[in-house]
Amino acid sequence: MRDAGYDFFWQDIYTQNLFARGFEAPPHQQRFECITAFEVFEHLVDPLKEMESMMVLSDNILFSTSLVPEPTPKANEWYYYGFEHGQHVSLYSAKALNIIAQKFDGHIISYNK
Repeated sequence: MRDAGYDFFWQDIYTQNLFARGFEAPPHQQRFECITAFEVFEHLVDPLKEMESMMVLSDNILFSTSLVPEPTPKANEWYYYGFEHGQHVSLYSAKALNIIAQKFDGHIISYNK
């Protein structure tokens, strides 16, 4: 994103910065226009607590995740459960994300129906 002229910074409390050295989020900056989190939300053990922390930093979160299809697939019918790696600990339906958005007085915009 920086290569495209956007002012992006790195912050991750779970790992060290290997690829964006020198672009760590400034400790003095209290708010950001938007937080991006691609393929992160399915790894959150306590999503609401994590989202509350993010909302302190920004009113906008742009994230990606695969929504649980309807009807909910059985364990062997959907690859995204990820049983072989055990890293997807939180999965979301469209309804769940709308409930979360309401909790934060926000809105969900999705390309999924």
